[in-house]
Amino acid sequence: MTLNGWKKLFTGPLVFLALLFPAPLAAEDGVLVIAPDEPVALGVMTRSSLEGDDDDVSKLGLLLAQAERPTLSIAGRVVPVEAIHGDSGCDADQAAVLAADFVEQGRVAAIVGPNCSSACMAVAPLLDEAGYTSITPSCTLPALSEQGFSSFHRLVGPDTGVMEGAAHYLYEEVGARRVAIVTSESNLFYQGMAGELDQRFSGMGGEIVLEALLPTGLEQESLDELLRDIAAAGPDWLFCSCDMAHTFAVLTGREAAGLGDLPFLGNELGWANSLIDELGAGADGLYGVTPLEPDSEAATALKERFEAAYGQPPVAPYYLGGFDAWHILLDAIEAVAEPGDEGGLRIDRAALLDYVDSLEGYVSASGTISCRQGGECVNSPSGIFVIEDGEINILRRYGSGDDID
Repeated sequence: MTLNGWKKLFTGPLVFLALLFPAPLAAEDGVLVIAPDEPVALGVMTRSSLEGDDDDVSKLGLLLAQAERPTLSIAGRVVPVEAIHGDSGCDADQAAVLAADFVEQGRVAAIVGPNCSSACMAVAPLLDEAGYTSITPSCTLPALSEQGFSSFHRLVGPDTGVMEGAAHYLYEEVGARRVAIVTSESNLFYQGMAGELDQRFSGMGGEIVLEALLPTGLEQESLDELLRDIAAAGPDWLFCSCDMAHTFAVLTGREAAGLGDLPFLGNELGWANSLIDELGAGADGLYGVTPLEPDSEAATALKERFEAAYGQPPVAPYYLGGFDAWHILLDAIEAVAEPGDEGGLRIDRAALLDYVDSLEGYVSASGTISCRQGGECVNSPSGIFVIEDGEINILRRYGSGDDID
């Protein structure tokens, strides 16, 4: 669908954003022209549009980077940088509305986000057409780098590596041979995780004894029947690649179905923290698979600064990508921006995109960044954890050169 086609669909509340900001000084094909005394703007697409809101950890990482580096240095001038925040939710349609509004404003140099794979998939074609550059801290669906998107880049590893570690743990470490998989059908992220585990565990010689999609508004009768089917299939483990509503539903019903002792594997660290908050001791004994921070001085130092700034540790590693995306895009703008008329600036969008595409050996908190075809820029470690006494205990670490007990 073309940009004009998308715009005909825009009836959501985010359209008003374009009215709040001045247009750039002039419009040129492929060049952003910024008026004198105007800041350079980055669009930020995360779950919450409120600055300082802790709903999305990737945005907190970006806000920390902005606080530490609020300006650019271009041709001997200090130029302020503005972050225009928009709430993309974890929703494809909402994200598309927001992305099109950023394009319509004509003043956004590049995009940080979105935060969910379904949103990234919806936004990328529109940003491709407009010639933009985007960096997501948290979209992990493997298929995103297989679509040929030009705008898309990510500072997190795809689920391929995460689920390779999960399959290895199940098959090699604990001797599982029969796994049942249930997944929420409402989100590409959950379906992608389920598909990756299916492929890798089966490829190692294991058997997926049952697979089921859980619809939004799952009825209790249907859930009870599914849980009985899982028990009858006789799995060694149950993998629930599920949103929180489905996770709670499955956990609540498994005892009555005779699955109370069946090992339960779920999602990432944010998922685990939500379970601890809601279930207390009832979350003990649940396992999860998650991306992790690199074991590096840069990542450790950033985590310490995050805790100092926000009074608590990050609930997921995506703050790293939010922090680094800000710095990478500012570096790119400093490298390609040129002085314009009367003290303004000109930013060639194609040159900015080429800069990010050409990153090689860029050392950051996320790891060493080298962007490859498809937008893959970093190899992220992953891990298997278990909740014990209300704490998250990492059992195995994969993808960083050494596993840990």
